[in-house]
Amino acid sequence: MEGSDGFQLLHPATVMEAMLEGCNHNNYFKNVYCLTLCTVKPLDTNHVRQAFVHLFRKVPTLRLCFRRRGGQLWACYMNREEIDFEVVDSQDVTAQEVTEELGNYNYNSTEGPLWCARLLTKEKDAICSREELKTTFPYTCSLVLANHHANADGTTCTQTIDFFMQILNDIIAGKEIDDTVEMREYKGAKEFDDMLNAQDKKLEEDPERLEALLKEFRVGYLKQPIICRALPPIEGVPFKTRFLHTVLDLDTTSRFIKKCKEHNITVNSGFVALIAVSLVDFCLEAGVAEDEYTFKAANSINMRRYMPKYMADVLGAHTSLLIHTIVTPARWQSCFWDYAKKVHREFYKDLEAEPIIMHCLGRRIFYNCDGFREAYSKPHPPQFDYIAATMNNIDIRIPTDGDHARLGHVIRFTSNAYDPVMHMYHSFRGRFHYTLTYSVNLLTTETAQKMMDLLLKNLYSQL
Repeated sequence: MEGSDGFQLLHPATVMEAMLEGCNHNNYFKNVYCLTLCTVKPLDTNHVRQAFVHLFRKVPTLRLCFRRRGGQLWACYMNREEIDFEVVDSQDVTAQEVTEELGNYNYNSTEGPLWCARLLTKEKDAICSREELKTTFPYTCSLVLANHHANADGTTCTQTIDFFMQILNDIIAGKEIDDTVEMREYKGAKEFDDMLNAQDKKLEEDPERLEALLKEFRVGYLKQPIICRALPPIEGVPFKTRFLHTVLDLDTTSRFIKKCKEHNITVNSGFVALIAVSLVDFCLEAGVAEDEYTFKAANSINMRRYMPKYMADVLGAHTSLLIHTIVTPARWQSCFWDYAKKVHREFYKDLEAEPIIMHCLGRRIFYNCDGFREAYSKPHPPQFDYIAATMNNIDIRIPTDGDHARLGHVIRFTSNAYDPVMHMYHSFRGRFHYTLTYSVNLLTTETAQKMMDLLLKNLYSQL
């Protein structure tokens, strides 16, 4: 349905789209991918610009915006073609600085575009963790891609990166690009919202259960995370998200994956267990001593797992947070892998459909779906001891290794909301990439580095 202003109305915004649209106005939960492009010959910036023009035409989520019609928020297609691409040709600007800046970038939701790209052409040392590329693809530069998040989750972002690499290689090779063929389909999560609505009707008939659900949200909202007691106080520093990043080499990555397989757990469960025990060590060093710690955690979840099979590869923001508690012993060193197995069992039990549906429904009722912007406009106390966000092995979604350009490194960064830290991790071409994002109004760079160092120390101790 196309309005008189030329914007094409697609569907009323889903619960997740509405929430992330509310977050946009306060610089929460912005997705940023810092990529290292490795090329056989020096990269022509016009080739990159052309690639984004074709990408805009072929990837529907890049044309999304969100507008109000009749008092309701709608997902729409833009009424024009606009590419927010800039070349940063200063030697004084680093890829990390650009990445952090775009993580705190406010998009014009009603007009679009809800994404942007910055190419750093004079950066001295772009990160390339793929040593095998340095001889045959010797030229490197950083490309920073960022988006609103309501138009794309991690699955969509990584797929879009692969589409870009395909197009860029074709342009360098002199091939024609057919803009009439879209590279993937965009869908809102109507199926999941239907599941929420069905559960909502049941709650209307069970007021006691509804009140229990809202009480759970209120208690969780007011309860202070343990980590807050261990953080040195900071005053007068405005909200902003920064990050630290590291990558494990091939051998270390292989040994960690092997250890997890030996104990019949996923790499995600193994790393979440490391996050928790390292937070125990951090708390103990800060003088917050307990026999065991009950951490309130949130894990980013791909909601396509609960949808029909045809939704497996669709584009959009099909994500949510699974909130759960992790009870972690103070003396964990001699029983780490048993503890990791417990984390694995409890996590996958929580992944069953009903708990996540009830959580999403509770959030919709608690905040009021149409009032997310107002809900996220006020400072909130921290809610979680940490957030964990894995993309597992992104080779599955970024398989392209072209003849002319390849990715040498992938950093994922998402700005926090009001929580101290988020742990983001994935593997790429056999190497484990780990990013710790932190809110500067809650902890310093030195404190964040201490957290990361503790985790890496504990990881190596268990190999």
